[in-house]
Amino acid sequence: MVNPKTEKLRDDFYDNSLDLGKWINYGGIQVVETNHELEITNTITAGYYYIDSLLAYNLTGSYVFVKLVVDNPALLYNDPSFFVFIDGDNYITYIIQENVLYAEYYVGGVPTLVNYDAYDATNHKWLRMRESGGTTYWDTSPDGLTWTNFTSAGNPIVFTNIYVELSSGAYADTTGTTIARFSDLNIVEIPTCWFGM
Repeated sequence: MVNPKTEKLRDDFYDNSLDLGKWINYGGIQVVETNHELEITNTITAGYYYIDSLLAYNLTGSYVFVKLVVDNPALLYNDPSFFVFIDGDNYITYIIQENVLYAEYYVGGVPTLVNYDAYDATNHKWLRMRESGGTTYWDTSPDGLTWTNFTSAGNPIVFTNIYVELSSGAYADTTGTTIARFSDLNIVEIPTCWFGM
């Protein structure tokens, strides 16, 4: 069986009800589809809350992107994240941690930092991971339409049987809470044009 391309996984998170035909909720009440977005709220206690795609996909020659707005990206120990993974030891990811955007991958549980930069809430509002010709790309965008390459690397894992994860939480006890707001997974917001006579 050939898995569908990751670009086929689409969810705007707009109807205020998590689609259990697409996602598994591993975050309980901390994960809520509301206000026309997926909101994942961390607590002051270390722990992670996330959803994983129900089905496996294929990132080879494909892409996956999402819009992510973080209420308090500077919060200590907090790290909203966006994953493409085989399992807990083999994956590629974007992580926002203490006002820094990281592109990383793990192979056999061993991390490799590919690139990082100061998190820009405007220019890093949309995050995309894609594969083409044996290379993995991490891209960013202010609007989901115009993309800038953030970094790239030779494919660290095989992408033919992967899952997508949207996550937030804290790797240690922290001093406050924040909300990671995900929306428009593989859906582009097209500006509305008004024409007058």
